[in-house]
Amino acid sequence: MSGSIDVKLSYKNEYIAITGALVSMFLGGVAFGMSLPLLPLVMHRWGLGEAMIGYNGMAQSLALFSMCLIVVKVFRKFHMLPTMLVASAIMVVGSLALIEFQSWFGWFLIRLFIGGAFAFMWIGFEVWVNHLAPEHQRGRILAIYAGCFAAPTALGPLVLNYVGTEGDLPFYVIAALYGLGALPMLVGYKMQPNFRAEEKVKLLSMVRVMPFLILCAAMAGLGDGAAWNMMSLFGVKVGLSESSALMLSSTFLLGSFILQFPIGYLADKINRMKLLILVTAIGAVACAGVALSAVNGIAFWSLTFVAGGMLMGVYVLALAVLGQRFKGGTMAAANAVFVIVFELGTFTGGPISGGLMEYIHPSSLLWMMGFACLVLTVAAITSRRLQPPKTA
Repeated sequence: MSGSIDVKLSYKNEYIAITGALVSMFLGGVAFGMSLPLLPLVMHRWGLGEAMIGYNGMAQSLALFSMCLIVVKVFRKFHMLPTMLVASAIMVVGSLALIEFQSWFGWFLIRLFIGGAFAFMWIGFEVWVNHLAPEHQRGRILAIYAGCFAAPTALGPLVLNYVGTEGDLPFYVIAALYGLGALPMLVGYKMQPNFRAEEKVKLLSMVRVMPFLILCAAMAGLGDGAAWNMMSLFGVKVGLSESSALMLSSTFLLGSFILQFPIGYLADKINRMKLLILVTAIGAVACAGVALSAVNGIAFWSLTFVAGGMLMGVYVLALAVLGQRFKGGTMAAANAVFVIVFELGTFTGGPISGGLMEYIHPSSLLWMMGFACLVLTVAAITSRRLQPPKTA
C-alpha cells in the first residue's frame, strides 16, 4: 500500500515540475511567436530582399547550433535551472536591444545572443519534460509539450496583430513575456534533472547510435525553418494582406498545436515508426496541396493547418522515440545532438527557401517543406528499424 502511495506522490511531484516547465514555455512561446513574423516584416519595410532577410534569420540558428555543443557541459557544471534563468535574462535584454540597434548587422549580432540563450532554454525544457514523463504517457505528454510551444507561437502573431508591427511596443511586449516566463520554472526546482553524478557522454558518440533520428531532425528542421522564417512573407507574396499573412502563420502554427494531441495519443498506442510514415506522407501531400490550391480558398487554409500539424508531428514522434531509448545524461547528450541537427536544418531552411522564393516562385517554400516530408517517408519505409527501440 505504501509503495502505491509513494508512486502516486512521485508522479504528483513530476507532474508539478512538468507543469512549471510547460507554463514557462507557453509564455516564452508567445514572445517567440511574435518575433517570427515581426522581424522579417520590419526588415521588409527597410527595403531588404527575401534572401537578406533569410540570412539575418540564420543568426539565431548559428548561435543556437554553437551553444548546443556545450550545453550539456554547462548544465553539468552549473545545474539546469540557474543556467536557464540566466538565459531568460539574456533574451529579455536582447529583445530590448533590437529597439536601439535597427540595422541588418546590428540585428544579426543581437540575434546571435538571443539564439545562444534560446539553446539552453530549448534543450533544458525538452530534457526536463522527457526525463520526467512516464513511459506509458510519453507520447501524450510530449504532445502537450509541443502544444505549449506551438499554441502560444500561433497566438504570437495574433497578439502582434493587436499590438501592431510598428514602433517599440511589440519589442517591449516580447521582452516582458520572456521575463515572466522565467518565474514558473522555479516550482520545479527540486525535480530538475541532475547529471553531475552520471558518466560523461561525448556528443559525437551519439551520432552513430541514432542515424534515423538524426535524419528526422534534419528534415524537420529544414521544413520548419523554412515555414517559421518565411510563411508570413509567403502570404504577402501570393497576394494576401499583411494581417492575412499573419493569420496564415497562425493557421500553420495552430495546426502544429491541435494535431499533436491525436498524434501523441496514437504514439502511446501503436508503433511510433509506422505512425511516422503516415504523418510524413500526409505532410508531403498537404504541402503540395497548399502550393497548388487557389490562394485564400478553403483548401489553401485547411491544408496549411494540416501541414503545420504534420511537420510538428515529426518532431514530437522523433522526440518520443529518443526519450524511450535514452535515459539520464545520455538523453541530454542525445537531445543536444538532435537539436544541433535540427538547427542545421533551420539554419539552411530560411535562406534556401528565401532564395527559392525570390528567384523562382513564392510557392517554392511549400515544395521545399513537402520534399522534407517525402524524404522521411521514403527513409522510414525502407528502414529496417520499424520496431521501436527497447527502453534502456
